[in-house]
Amino acid sequence: MTVAPTAATFAILPPAGGAAALPAWQPGQRLNAVVVGQSAPQTVSLRIGAYTVEANTSTPLALRTPLQLEVVQGGAQPVLRIVQTAPGADPLTTALRGVLPQQLPLQQVFTVLHGLFNASGVGGLPAPALHLFKQLLDRLPGADRVFQTGALQQALDDSGILLENKLSRGDRTRLDGDIKANLLRLLATLPEDDQHGGDLRRSVSAALARIELHQLSTLTEPARDITTVTAELPLRRPDGVDVFQLQIDKHSRQGDDASGPAWTVWLNFEIASLGPVHAKLTLTTDHQVSSLLWAEQPAASALITRHLNWLEQALSAAGLTVGQLHCFTGSPPRDPSPKLPSQLVDMRA
Repeated sequence: MTVAPTAATFAILPPAGGAAALPAWQPGQRLNAVVVGQSAPQTVSLRIGAYTVEANTSTPLALRTPLQLEVVQGGAQPVLRIVQTAPGADPLTTALRGVLPQQLPLQQVFTVLHGLFNASGVGGLPAPALHLFKQLLDRLPGADRVFQTGALQQALDDSGILLENKLSRGDRTRLDGDIKANLLRLLATLPEDDQHGGDLRRSVSAALARIELHQLSTLTEPARDITTVTAELPLRRPDGVDVFQLQIDKHSRQGDDASGPAWTVWLNFEIASLGPVHAKLTLTTDHQVSSLLWAEQPAASALITRHLNWLEQALSAAGLTVGQLHCFTGSPPRDPSPKLPSQLVDMRA
């Protein structure tokens, strides 16, 4: 799995009435730009050639910052990404500093979004925004189907971390369910000075920043023998949204008899009937698999333990050699969160 370094993005807003139409930028085209203004916390004005455009971004940029941009998506609402900022600036560190204070866990964000929609807390929004808001929630994968064959892979594909990869390949047929694409569409329709859209704008911006944090964490310098991909998968249920946190580590195997890499998958989730549950699945290239689970509630641990035979049968039926299977009560011995660069704060006076 490859995640392209495209998290520091701009979603170009449609020109205001009477303004000249944007040029027909093509994917892969490079553009020189400069930041000429900021009208809202996540809305900046860019001068690109003879055009001045408004763009949504979670990346903080000072006025007069020169940029080199690449077109990720053309059309009526282009998407651009930062290729290079001012000399000496590190785009990755700049982007991380921008998203960290804005992001919130998707469980928190989608709980707010679901509550706003069901409580009619956004009734004053324009009709296009309401339509896109409903579409965002309706297109989340169903919690009752995500573990069917192929459904989990589809949920990961639509988690937002691969959006720019799809766009760079011209693959626009798979964008309807992409969470980041739907959040960007919704954000572009929300009025900036409307009280009905304030909470919604903040929640949507926090969700976008969270997804970009996962994209950026893939690009930070990893240990030499480990590659990590992190995603959060919001799953729709009739009375709310559950979020599964997924981390996939690819690492070298140790020992003389090691053949090929091993994969470790961490899965964290919390549902009302079980409480917090953590799972660690290890898979090697010779089809050996082991799974350890931790349930923080004793009743949940006992329930999972009673169903470990079912898990073993399912893994064996998939052609895997099953090693260790066990469920513990408590929390896992390590935090499976991605490690980010330590040099995000300059401690010098």
